[in-house]
Amino acid sequence: MTEARLYLESLWIGLPWLLLTVGIFGTVYGSRKHVPQAWVWFDNVSPDGNLRHLVQGLPSVAAGAFIGALLTNDWTEYRGILSGAAAPVAHLILKALPIRYQGAVRAVVKRVGLIALILFIEVS
Repeated sequence: MTEARLYLESLWIGLPWLLLTVGIFGTVYGSRKHVPQAWVWFDNVSPDGNLRHLVQGLPSVAAGAFIGALLTNDWTEYRGILSGAAAPVAHLILKALPIRYQGAVRAVVKRVGLIALILFIEVS
């Protein structure tokens, strides 16, 4: 993975980290859109208000930190953490733009309801 990062950095120094942000965002967005039941528990335990965005961004930050460490062979690498943290920021920016974007799954959670939550906990 280090060789791939070095190649991408030779094209532009920020390219591997931009691609990491896009990849994390796409993974979280895709999983929330196509497998929302996997996020029901996490959404229900997240606090309300602005703190909710911080808590819900933690999986992205953790993924960025882990992948960033793998890319650099350095577990103190901060760029992966920043890339992971940028994914939820991209979500908030997309929600603010006048485009058709529904990033939240709250409506799906309301439709799925308690039965899906119980089934998800049983399967886990």
